Amino acid sequence: MMLCCCFKKENVEVKSDTVYSNESKQIRKSNSFSEKIGKDSLTVFRDDGVQEVESASSSKHGSNEDVEIINISTGNDGETESKNKLLAHPKHWPSRPIYIQAVEDTNCIGILHNDDPLPIGTPIDFETSIFKGKILIRIRDTNKTGRDDEYFVNRKRKRQYVIQGQFKEAMKMSEIYFGDCYEKPLKLVPPPAINRLLKKAFRKLVPGIVMDLTSNKPKVIALLAGTAQNLSIDKVGFEPDMAQLNLPECTKLIVGQEDIFINSTDLSNDASSVAFKSKNLRKKVLSNPTNASQYSYVPNLVYTFELYDDIVDLTKYTMKLVVGNMNMSKILGSQPTTIYAGTLDKRSMLNFKVFHECHIEN
Repeated sequence: MMLCCCFKKENVEVKSDTVYSNESKQIRKSNSFSEKIGKDSLTVFRDDGVQEVESASSSKHGSNEDVEIINISTGNDGETESKNKLLAHPKHWPSRPIYIQAVEDTNCIGILHNDDPLPIGTPIDFETSIFKGKILIRIRDTNKTGRDDEYFVNRKRKRQYVIQGQFKEAMKMSEIYFGDCYEKPLKLVPPPAINRLLKKAFRKLVPGIVMDLTSNKPKVIALLAGTAQNLSIDKVGFEPDMAQLNLPECTKLIVGQEDIFINSTDLSNDASSVAFKSKNLRKKVLSNPTNASQYSYVPNLVYTFELYDDIVDLTKYTMKLVVGNMNMSKILGSQPTTIYAGTLDKRSMLNFKVFHECHIEN
């Protein structure tokens, strides 16, 4: 649900004893409240006709100049577990038409509020309950910094994510997935027969893929270690520069079944007994959950994952299909895309939402 806002320059007293559900269009009683709102307050007009008021001076977006605030609900209608996100109007977005936010379980170092936009083209330090590191996000044709222009030259790629850091505990490589996890049902859901065919086809290509398109919280995720185009495993202090244009593949330190020191790996020989001879072999083996369960992430090594594709164009908000490009709003509705890595039970390695200005326009 999208909320449109404007500033109101007078004292207003707000009284309410109702809560409106956009899904049921019914009214239910709640605790009444009364609050005096001062000068420069923010009046919010919701699309269900309810008027709300928030003090602009108490908002982190409030300043001497008027900044329009858009309140986006990223959860299912009627649910309270997903918090609303405050967004500045797209004209204030530093990387318009893209606005990237950290989800509550991902703490970005140096970012004061989770609602604040994350930079594109600059490494971002972050930490979760199982991982501490950095992420570099590059998106073609945004207001970029760093070496983004050079990175996309002579490449069809539309986006690149580089994740680098250390796990806080030993975990099997079969536990960490990467992909998209959504809080709402898809707007365009394939019929059951088509859904079964899609699952069967994708599982042949990616044995470990989890493809749920029909539930209330759909997801398409696959094992991170098998999905990454490049994976480098290094001693602390010897990891590659994550901003370099061509990242290396190096798995000589990978910890596998034959390496007996799972929690305190002996790296004196600078080589694992199960290092992969090629990138393609690593992707083939570690895409399969059974195989990946024989390998581990360990805390005393630095992991660098590079992921990119030419399928999803976040700037135009389109997805390349066999029949042509499709606007992703037709599939996702008003909810943002995601950058998620973590376990199936939602222990996040990282978790970000990617808004497009069409979410505001719609």
